Amino acid sequence: MRLIFKPSRKGLILINELLVLFGTPASGKDTISKELEILGTYEMLRKAKFGSGRSVGYRMLGQEPDPRQVISSVSRYGNKYYVLESELQEVIERNRIPIVCTTSVTEVTDVRVWADKHGFNLVLVGLVTSFSTFKNRSNQRGDVDTQSRADSWLLGYEAIRTIESQFDALFNTEKYIPRETANQINQGSKTKDEIPAHPVVVPVPSLVDFGEV
Repeated sequence: MRLIFKPSRKGLILINELLVLFGTPASGKDTISKELEILGTYEMLRKAKFGSGRSVGYRMLGQEPDPRQVISSVSRYGNKYYVLESELQEVIERNRIPIVCTTSVTEVTDVRVWADKHGFNLVLVGLVTSFSTFKNRSNQRGDVDTQSRADSWLLGYEAIRTIESQFDALFNTEKYIPRETANQINQGSKTKDEIPAHPVVVPVPSLVDFGEV
């Protein structure tokens, strides 16, 4: 077990922590992770990916990994994404707090099992936006698989409502610049923003919502 020290108002404090950012697509998970990394204590976990499409930020695999290394796996956008123990251990060995970004309740559960087994305190932070903000951010960054991401947004939104009580903090990222959210997370904020309203019963958002058809 690695010992990690984190700056605080009282000086350096000893921690053994794992941070999970659970958010809907385009809620700012990657951006906030980068702001946390600037603070010098955190490092975003590089997930392994088996499939095609975007490779930046992933460890691309030519074949599925050794099951003994897999902490969790999820399928999305026609690809498989893995949290591997080897990648997690590398972050820990660099004396950094691992950040796991996810939109999967299953992944949260799997990572929590690993954290409990290895004596890590898992901090679960929720990130959410309205659907309209998601649409704008998705269009601005040029996402092409908009239908899949719209489906994922709806599933993520419903998941956040389902596990709302489990979050140590919950941020509506429309209200803050990313650095402010990162600073609050680093300071152990227990902020619980209200989840943006959305109809309880809704059809899966269509491409019409993106102005594409």
